[in-house]
Amino acid sequence: MSKPIEIDGDCQFMQDLHHEQRHKMALYNLAVAKGQLRLFNKGILPTRSFRLKNVKEYFGMNGNKKVMLDKITLLQDVLTGAK
Repeated sequence: MSKPIEIDGDCQFMQDLHHEQRHKMALYNLAVAKGQLRLFNKGILPTRSFRLKNVKEYFGMNGNKKVMLDKITLLQDVLTGAK
């Protein structure tokens, strides 16, 4: 992906990430969302209540399911320092 990740600075993920007590919860939600999006891209509904709209709102991003998976993967790699 050549385009930088655009994240709304007021989204819940950013608030959780910068909050001392909720920092780990934000990283956990990132990992769970990545797994859910991988399933969703394969045509599997991760849970009965899964909605792509909720993932977009929490992370302050937009795009279709493939773009969201790419953005979430890149975001996790940047935050965890993985290559």
